[in-house]
Amino acid sequence: MKNFLILIREPDGRKNVPSEDFQKKHQLNWKIWLEKYGKAGRLLGGKPLTLNGTVIKNSGNEVLFSPHQEGEEIIGGYLLINAPDMNDAISMLKECPVYEANGYVEIREEMN
Repeated sequence: MKNFLILIREPDGRKNVPSEDFQKKHQLNWKIWLEKYGKAGRLLGGKPLTLNGTVIKNSGNEVLFSPHQEGEEIIGGYLLINAPDMNDAISMLKECPVYEANGYVEIREEMN
């Protein structure tokens, strides 16, 4: 098995706040998905991230008190999973509820 870091990219919730009903359903879908792969021993860790962050650039001379943002998207959290190969990791992540919120994932294999 190989380990993969999953970066969860999604719209910045401060700019477009989803309805309470959507948030509840979305959180339930995440819970179901995480339990499925947790019970299968495929989830090694992960957490959602706050909207607070700092970016340090230019050899430490530039400090931006905001998380890195690409357009309207930020990294909302991360997961560490295991899978036999990238194709299996892709299959697993195709079921991820992140797409309900117009988000997407980036899958990165750990280097040995």
